[in-house]
Amino acid sequence: TLALSESNGCRFILIDEIGRLELKDRGWARQLNELLFNTQSDLILSVRDSLTEQVIRKWNFRNYRVFDVSRSGHEQILDSLLQTAD
Repeated sequence: TLALSESNGCRFILIDEIGRLELKDRGWARQLNELLFNTQSDLILSVRDSLTEQVIRKWNFRNYRVFDVSRSGHEQILDSLLQTAD
């Protein structure tokens, strides 16, 4: 379940994963749209490298950061996210 009502008070919301279904307005697409326009939480989206640019364009992301999990350790990414949250 991915519901806006359940995200109240969350600093981060992680969605694993945004992919081909969402690019075709299926899967988590409706919920992602709702979150993008109605939450103050930072969204963390898991996206395959080959689809990253398509996802950025589809949702017109302007303020985003891309982490390559294969190059950065999970702890390094978490540290970076927590520093941004301060």
